[in-house]
Amino acid sequence: DITEGQWNLAARGNQREMSIEHLRGGLIGGRFDMSGGASWSPQVGWKLKAHGRDLKPGQWLGDPQALVQLALSTEGSIGDQGPDARVVLEQLGGRLNGKPLTGDGRLSYSPQRIAIDRLQVKNADASVVADGVIGEQSNLSWSLQVPNVGKLLADAAGKINSEGRVTGPRSAPRIAGRAQVDGLALPALRVDHLDASIDLDMQDRRRSDIDVDAQTLLFGGNRVDKVQLQFDGFIRQHRIVLNADHPQANLALAAEGAYQRQWRGRLSRLELDSKLLGPWRLRQPVPLTLSAQQASADRMCLVRERAHLCAEGAWTASGETNGSFDLAQLPLDWLQELFPEQVKGATGTLSASGELSQADLLQARVRAALTPGELRLEGAADDVRVPHEGIKLALDARDQGIEAALKTGIDRSRVEVQINLPDYLKVADARQAKIKAKLRVDAPDFDLVPLLVPTVSQIEGSMRGQFSVSGDLEKPWLDGSAQIKAPRVVLDHLGLSLSDSRMDIGVVNNTLTLDGRSFSGGRLRVEGGLLLDGKKGWPLTLSIVGDKFVAINVPNLMVSISPDLKIQRSAEGVVLMGTLTVPAAEILVRDLPAGSRSASPDIVIVSSDGALERDAEDTLPLDTRIRLVLGNEVHLAALGLDGFLRGELSVRGRSGRPLRATGDLRLFDAIFRAYG
Repeated sequence: DITEGQWNLAARGNQREMSIEHLRGGLIGGRFDMSGGASWSPQVGWKLKAHGRDLKPGQWLGDPQALVQLALSTEGSIGDQGPDARVVLEQLGGRLNGKPLTGDGRLSYSPQRIAIDRLQVKNADASVVADGVIGEQSNLSWSLQVPNVGKLLADAAGKINSEGRVTGPRSAPRIAGRAQVDGLALPALRVDHLDASIDLDMQDRRRSDIDVDAQTLLFGGNRVDKVQLQFDGFIRQHRIVLNADHPQANLALAAEGAYQRQWRGRLSRLELDSKLLGPWRLRQPVPLTLSAQQASADRMCLVRERAHLCAEGAWTASGETNGSFDLAQLPLDWLQELFPEQVKGATGTLSASGELSQADLLQARVRAALTPGELRLEGAADDVRVPHEGIKLALDARDQGIEAALKTGIDRSRVEVQINLPDYLKVADARQAKIKAKLRVDAPDFDLVPLLVPTVSQIEGSMRGQFSVSGDLEKPWLDGSAQIKAPRVVLDHLGLSLSDSRMDIGVVNNTLTLDGRSFSGGRLRVEGGLLLDGKKGWPLTLSIVGDKFVAINVPNLMVSISPDLKIQRSAEGVVLMGTLTVPAAEILVRDLPAGSRSASPDIVIVSSDGALERDAEDTLPLDTRIRLVLGNEVHLAALGLDGFLRGELSVRGRSGRPLRATGDLRLFDAIFRAYG
């Protein structure tokens, strides 16, 4: 980040060298000054001094007020063997996070040797120190002490301590050290406790040991309760043990092997206890080979009762990969956690197999099948058993494309899906891949709906539809139609019995159209269209028109409505407007409810500074413009008051603001009785 402004260079030189009297200018919010000399013949060399004054590196250090002063010198050359350089940090000063920043030290580098002479940086009570040599005979120590991370970084907390030493030849050093972390909290990472130690002898003259014990790790929305890693033995023969506890599964792994240019050994233990799939164990030890150039695993099988999941594969750095897997006899009821709560059990077994290879092109073949069985659904009296036809899935990747097909059926309903992405593996941007897809749905009855949707008491109806997709993944083009018929729908919780309900769904020119109607004492019709374009905010226009439609009819409350409403959605927000007429209603209030109630989600809370507190999920503003009209037959009987309400209200509101109603409501033919 070179500050905009004037830079000044004063120098003289020739074809062999240059002397710099000064180079001055703006740098990261401060000033920079350099002087010295450089040569490029017979070899590249330099001897320079540099000063930075009032540098402002806050954008990288998380402290906008950071201010740094810097003084350093460097000299060196580049010969046939490589660079030979020395750097002296004469002064590092300033303030960081409101605390003094200091530092100094020396560093020299050559192809055979790196020497650090008491390089140290301190800020507040945190420090990092390094001192020693890495070379033919290394002896380098380090120390990192951060008693309070919150003093260094905003929105952070915790403690970090680490120290250690590197000794021996650079080609095969011995590394010994320890690190401890407590209560570390960063914006994207939390570690309640970590204790790690290492004593690794790459010359293999003594046993090596690595121990890591971590408690409660939170990262990327994931939580790991415990991780334990142990390495014990020699490089030529050792054992590795890993244990990890996650809310969804516990893992225990052990392997024995040897390293000499590559790691060869065997996986002797693998236990996975999954909350979803239960306990799985390794059937027998598996030979493994690992290196930077290749990796391979013989056939590895995890088993639980009669089910097994097996896999094998190989990889090379040149780009060749091959592998296969097979799953057999997995009972469907092991997936109970994934089912809706109304599904109390299921029969059928899941099997799958697949092969994959890649050299120049990816080739893959996957087949999966669920055998026919039954779903046991919770009924009003007894559980209901519903047959299913299982699932058949085929997935192929070949000729630079991907094809997939799925068929399934429950009771007498059928669903078929076909997808073809002919150039998905060829195009550089997957969004440009072409797509051809078909969806067919055939549900001759809705007998399952009351079992899966408790609010629907009874329903008679059917659904048939077929849709196709073409174009590319970025701008898919949809066509097709579906028709839902429901001659009778009973909603006991609303006291309604709907008749002759129907919804026609069509997709033409990438626009989804809706045309629906229903009868409940009167009629209700819904019409509209949705443009299937996310970049334009999924524009929607929907009209709701009705006449004396009974919307609710339960004891103490009956309301019929005659709506003339329109809903419009755009990228800017949603608008609800029109007239809602209530021609008739029966409202009976016998007494006030006892006890307190929590606040309605419609209530807007104003903070002390007058700002409105909004729901974080309310991202699309709603603009309400409704005229509410009460007809001549709105009867109210409440706490001794008996009469008819008539009038109009204008209801206005926007997201984040209180809903306001203005108008005139009056009581007619009213009687009030009170005793006491």
